[in-house]
Amino acid sequence: MSTNSKPFLSESFPEFLHYKSSTSRMYENKEKKCNRDNWWFKFMHDDLKQGEFIIFAGALDYVNKNFRVLKVPTSYLLQNIDKIDMTKDEWINLYIHMEDLIDLRDSNNLSFRDFALN
Repeated sequence: MSTNSKPFLSESFPEFLHYKSSTSRMYENKEKKCNRDNWWFKFMHDDLKQGEFIIFAGALDYVNKNFRVLKVPTSYLLQNIDKIDMTKDEWINLYIHMEDLIDLRDSNNLSFRDFALN
């Protein structure tokens, strides 16, 4: 299933359209037992060198019309790179819990609460 946050961001946060963004559908436990009520954001390590922020847009519904937006400083991610899952090809994977706003992919449970805008 493809998820597109561009229409939502264009209407609600047009000033963020020039930042790198990652969008995720909901991965709910009730849908599949291995899901942990999270969003899955992925991007390349090099993306952290491209701008001051990266925007995460997590779907809040199954029609992908409403999103929770996090404006995360790239400096925060770079400072905590040892607490983030990164593949040998430098893909970064974050499983951010939809309520707690912590990364479930890595045992450090890096918090993203301070970056939620809505």
